[in-house]
Order: sequence, then C-alpha cells, then structure tokens
Amino acid sequence: MPRNQAKQKKQLIVLIVLTAMLMVFVAYQFKDKINLPTQARMQNLAKKLEEEKINLQIAEQDKAEFDRQLEELRELAEPFWDASNQRAIEQEVRLRFETLVREAKITWKSISTQRSKSNLRNSIQEIEVKMEFDSITMQDLAMLFERLDDFTRRNKRQFHWSNFRLSTTPVRQIRAPGQPVQPQTQARTLKLVATAKAYALTPEASDIIFATGANNTTAKGAAKQ
Repeated sequence: MPRNQAKQKKQLIVLIVLTAMLMVFVAYQFKDKINLPTQARMQNLAKKLEEEKINLQIAEQDKAEFDRQLEELRELAEPFWDASNQRAIEQEVRLRFETLVREAKITWKSISTQRSKSNLRNSIQEIEVKMEFDSITMQDLAMLFERLDDFTRRNKRQFHWSNFRLSTTPVRQIRAPGQPVQPQTQARTLKLVATAKAYALTPEASDIIFATGANNTTAKGAAKQ
C-alpha cells in the first residue's frame, strides 16, 4: 500500500511538472498574440486615439483651407476661356465675336483668329482676333462695345483690345459753279482695323482648377456657360 501511494505521488509530481512546462511553452509561443487588457495597455491605446483625433482635426483644417484657396482660384479663372477642346478654341472665340458683331448689326470685311506663339505662361494661351471693317459709324462702334460689355457681364469672359486703328473714309465733294465746295450730304463712315485678344486656360490648367475637389463637375460646367 505504501508503495502504491508513493507511485501515485510520483506520478502527480510528474504531471504537475509537465503541466508547468506546457504552460511555459504555450506562453512563449503565443506571447505576441496574447495581450491582456492591462491598465498600461489601455492608457497607451487611449493616447494613440487622442493623437489620431488631433491628426484628423489638422487634416480637416488643411482640407478646408485647400477648398477655400481652390474656390478663390476658380473665381480668378472665370475671365479666361476654357480650352478643354484645344483644336476648337480658336473657332469658338471667332464665332462668338462674329455673333456679337452680328448682334450689333455691323457688316465686317474680315474676322480671323490665331493662337499667339508668345504665350504668357504655360497655363495660359493667347488667341488674337483680327478684324477689319470698311464702313462703320461711331454709332456702330458704340453698339459693338455695348454688346461686348454685356457679354462680359453675363459670361465673365473678356476681349482685350491690343490694336485699334480708325481712319476716315474720304467723302466726295461737289463744286457748284461760282459756289464754294460743299460736302455731299451723307453719314460719315470710318474704316476700322483692330486686334482683340482672348485668354484661355490650357487643358492641363483647366483640369487642375475645375476637376479638383468636390463638386468638380458642377464647377467646370458653370465655367463653360
């Protein structure tokens, strides 16, 4: 009997030792995967969350400032023509100017456009509108300027005069026998040769300004109207 008790005691000791070794082995193998919610760990997580919250607030402030500056840039870009279609911009400018002249009921001799070779910057291109009128009155000019001002007021886009040369058209004179020379009664007409310039954004600049940020489709669509 005492021998059986000694054997059982020995087996119990071996079992305890094996259990302890197994626990040590498991703890070693899974030490990186077992994270008990200790107070120190919870404090560390709380600190990280607070840092992320501060970073998020800074990011939101930066985005708000970016959106504000982008809106200011879009307002500054309103007077420029949109050149998203690079090949059609010259034709668009010419057709628009011809429409304004036609609305002023003026007949032109020639109106043509060409892209200037000396662009101001890489993001802006210059389109010249060259025109010639053989017979135009001061009243016609006043009407044309009124149409141009109205167009700029409605669409923000502008034409800038770079060359404007007026010359009088010779008036025939009639000499009656024994009388001083009398000009023929007719409205005095003028000849006009002028150049106006339109400034357009390059496609790259247009994409950066109007296709960036929220509501980009609405912003670009409004700029094209």
